[in-house]
Amino acid sequence: MKKNIFLLAGTALCCACWSLSSCNSDEVDYTHLPKDAKLSLALQGSSPQIETRATATDFPTNEGNLQRITVGVFFANGSTNVIEELEAGQLTAGATTPNILCAAGNGQTVIVVANTPASLFAGASTKADFIAKKVSLQQTVSGGNTWQTADNLPMSGENIVDIAPGSTPTKATVSLSRLVARVSVGSIRTEFAPTGQYGNATFKLTDIYAYNVPTTSNVESGTTLFPVTTNFTGGMNDTGVPVTGSEYLMHSLNKAAAGGSSANLINGARYWFYTFANQEGTQPADVTTPHPLKLVIKGEFDADGNGSKPAVTVHYPIVVNKAQAGTSFTGGDSNNGNSNVYRNATYDVSVVIRGKGSDSPEEDVEQAYLVVSVNVAPWAINLTQEVIFD
Repeated sequence: MKKNIFLLAGTALCCACWSLSSCNSDEVDYTHLPKDAKLSLALQGSSPQIETRATATDFPTNEGNLQRITVGVFFANGSTNVIEELEAGQLTAGATTPNILCAAGNGQTVIVVANTPASLFAGASTKADFIAKKVSLQQTVSGGNTWQTADNLPMSGENIVDIAPGSTPTKATVSLSRLVARVSVGSIRTEFAPTGQYGNATFKLTDIYAYNVPTTSNVESGTTLFPVTTNFTGGMNDTGVPVTGSEYLMHSLNKAAAGGSSANLINGARYWFYTFANQEGTQPADVTTPHPLKLVIKGEFDADGNGSKPAVTVHYPIVVNKAQAGTSFTGGDSNNGNSNVYRNATYDVSVVIRGKGSDSPEEDVEQAYLVVSVNVAPWAINLTQEVIFD
């Protein structure tokens, strides 16, 4: 998998009063070290393509774009060396950013966070302060839209490097990964058995939405799952009513009613959502009620297909990454089927409807009535960047 690469190099510092090779974090007053090393970035590979609402036949190509990055450099004791924010105008492909001044020292942690709000990290006095900062999922909604855009996905990564005095450059790599996962559906079709209970039934697709979506995440780069949260939202609530402010987690459709064994109801289009990692699916039941991430298919179900009785609103909630009867997995790894949703992974779902859905997204559908195929994959970031201390 291609990843964002950041290269760092350290150059000479005139510090005759101390030696990096003999000092440790207890002997050095880091707050008063001279900041006369220089940091600059050269960018390559950023795509100018802008894609917005998820209605295409394939996924966007700009999910690795950087609109803004923040670079935090922290001494071995966790105190802040420097925090520098670089705006979109400074991240032009092939350009060199302004120099960033910082101090030398051994065992420094370099953290890079991309596509987060301006000034989010201002005033962070330690590494712990920095990585504890919260990012809102609303950050994926840009430009005044009411839907998510692909080119502003939050990311983070880190590495430890010795920035030593002397003329020999010190280099390190920092690999970015997205803080979000992408959950999508590429096929929805009916398969009502002619001789079964719902042999004459029809289903009219009206909505696709995400449910139990974590609304915030910290920016810690060394984890694929984030701490249990109590902050959830969805495109609709548990009664199937749209949630104001979360319209970006819902796609409203108006498809024709389908019966029997139908073709793909979404005609080869893909609908997707970006969501933070979610371990709510497997948290202990005695802690609080689990909130597994769900992709929900909503529509009108007519049991006999002739309109003799009014069609009823039904939901087909799919617990993302849950192993159960009627669900199969391809791709992925040992994390398949554990009900957790991991950062920087994609979950592409195909759905076959064989019976009546539930009254609420909280209520799971009888598995005989729903067949789900899930393709799980890591998510490549095709952007290479270089950071140089000179």
